[in-house]
Amino acid sequence: MKKTLLILFTFLGVINNCAKSQSSIVTATFQITNTCTTCCNGTISVTGITYTCPSTPPINLALITPTTGSPIFGNTSTWTGLCNGVYTVAVNFNGDPNPSACGAYFTCSVGYNIPTNLVGIEVYKSNFDVFPNPANDKINVRFTSGEKEFTKAQIVNSVGQVVKEVELNNNTQINIEDLPSGVYILNCKNLESSIISKRFVVAR
Repeated sequence: MKKTLLILFTFLGVINNCAKSQSSIVTATFQITNTCTTCCNGTISVTGITYTCPSTPPINLALITPTTGSPIFGNTSTWTGLCNGVYTVAVNFNGDPNPSACGAYFTCSVGYNIPTNLVGIEVYKSNFDVFPNPANDKINVRFTSGEKEFTKAQIVNSVGQVVKEVELNNNTQINIEDLPSGVYILNCKNLESSIISKRFVVAR
């Protein structure tokens, strides 16, 4: 039987830079970046919804995929079988034109299974720091403990494109002046093809 390792992240969707409110809809964007690039087994689940006004309107949920481009609302709160890519969760507080006034927000869990029998790939905890985060013109990469000489790094944008590749030492500063504002993933790789990742934001 094939063994798998579940990697799970939790995110908060609120009406700020990470989420947007348009009419009665609150959205937040998440990225699935599985080290197994051919494994379409990602999962996004809405784990909680908060609305502080006394009367809660009917609520519908939707997932906007890289191919659909527009929400299709329903009652499903979990989506499975997702490939690597950027996804938007939309929560429709039907009939409320300004849900932010009622403290509307939601939480999501994003995860994926990595087959542990993949040859040449190990899964590590993210035992390094990327700071400042959000960043403006530079990010610092500092390894903490247990790293196995991660010597190369690549920065991936929100649509899965590699926008920068650099060489690493134990503590590296990366110039990001040429990157537009947005959400990025920093993937660090060692000579044994092990990968660890961190999410960071460029904000100007």
